[in-house]
Amino acid sequence: MSQAPPQHWQPTASVQHVKRRGELLWAIREFFHRRGVLEVQTPVLSRDTVIDRHIDPVCLPGAALALADFGEATFYMQTSPEFCMKRLLAAGAGSIYEITSVFRSGERGQYHNPEFTMLEWYLVGADLKQGVGFLAELIEATLGVERVEQVSYQAAFQHVLDCDPLCATPQQLSELAVAAQLGVSADWADERDAWLDLLFSEVVQPKLGRETPVIVTHYPASQAALARLCPHDPRTAERYELFIDGVELANGYHELLDA
Repeated sequence: MSQAPPQHWQPTASVQHVKRRGELLWAIREFFHRRGVLEVQTPVLSRDTVIDRHIDPVCLPGAALALADFGEATFYMQTSPEFCMKRLLAAGAGSIYEITSVFRSGERGQYHNPEFTMLEWYLVGADLKQGVGFLAELIEATLGVERVEQVSYQAAFQHVLDCDPLCATPQQLSELAVAAQLGVSADWADERDAWLDLLFSEVVQPKLGRETPVIVTHYPASQAALARLCPHDPRTAERYELFIDGVELANGYHELLDA
């Protein structure tokens, strides 16, 4: 007797996972509602998009909308709701959050898809300590963990590699990478940040958040992105990331306000 053909119509997610996702979404919305943070819904398709060196948007020709006014324009599926949410912030919306689908070209792998769900929020007036504390409270409330650890980028790097990332030279970092057998030669890169990114993502990150979620704070100033520099140590920026089981799940800033 031949086997029945596979049921190609079935969803790729199990019903169990769909139910768990629904529970998490409800818990997240309740968390923000109880703290007075407004939920918003911004455009997924726009003529503008966030500019990011390492993220490519999915582009759509205006002609595909079949509207005469947009025939020559290019539209973008949003890579994050950041652009439109910041318009709302500038208009005086106050603290806001959004849960939405976002799209990134060329993103596909074990942890990435071209389309995925993003939670983004902005707490007006919050500093680094308040932002990190808010993220820790969210994880504790939604995932049921007892605590979320905090560690500096410098301390995490030193613990795993016995090297101070704020002082190490490119040569010292390249020697560490070669010794760790990361598949690169000693002249693979000239920039310190390239070596730091390689060592952090391939050696340090996989060890983060294995026993309990961990928030890494105070990234090197050269990796500040949109974060302010730390007033107590200008070698670092007030940027932080959340890791669970070696996977980065959140990236936050005490954000710049200088226009």
